[in-house]
Amino acid sequence: MAYRNKKRFDLLKHWFTYYFNKFDSEHVLDTYVFCLSEHAKDDTDGRLSMWRGYGGNGNGAAIVFDTAKIAAREESPLVFAHVHYGTGPERQNWLQRRIAEFGEILAKSEMPDDKLSIASYYFFERLKLFAIFTKHRGFLEENEWRVVYMRDRDTAHVFDRMFSYWVGPRGVEPKLKLKIEAIPGLPETNLTLAEIVDRIILGPSLSSPLARNTILKMLESLGRADLKDRVVSSTIPFRAV
Repeated sequence: MAYRNKKRFDLLKHWFTYYFNKFDSEHVLDTYVFCLSEHAKDDTDGRLSMWRGYGGNGNGAAIVFDTAKIAAREESPLVFAHVHYGTGPERQNWLQRRIAEFGEILAKSEMPDDKLSIASYYFFERLKLFAIFTKHRGFLEENEWRVVYMRDRDTAHVFDRMFSYWVGPRGVEPKLKLKIEAIPGLPETNLTLAEIVDRIILGPSLSSPLARNTILKMLESLGRADLKDRVVSSTIPFRAV
């Protein structure tokens, strides 16, 4: 029995390492994350902490998406989920519990050795999602959701034409420039700005009549006059120093 358990453990380790290395070498650089903050339906101001941290210190704008209009499916390369928060020890404990539960399930099951690769695959996928959709509890106020593009799920290579780059503070980095449009071959429907944009909130430092009118003219010049009536100005009495 001891020999058989050691053999099964070695098989699990082999397959888990295989899937880890495959993801590391083929997919990790083309895993892209789009971060959003959950927004109350009747809120036209936004949160001051978010304006300060991510909205140009009040000089930016926030686009509010109506996610009810997005028909994401399980088979889609885009994974849409809420971020879970915890301390470092809390997240480590979660991992330890999942590993223990996984071991108990395998110990009680009658899964043959030649099927252990399947178990390893799904356990790795679960841990991968945990890594992507968890964050330190110090960021709890963000109430973050993420849209994650998973390269290994895009078997039809639908998004290949959107792979690009960006030159930022850390130099040249890979970038997925998502086209907000109906994409052939994807289960998402009505993926257009006119359909999914609920409102555009101008930041507290960008809410003067002059700035607002300029933004409206900008939308018109860009051919997005249909979004003009969705522009609102934050009324938070904040001005960046």
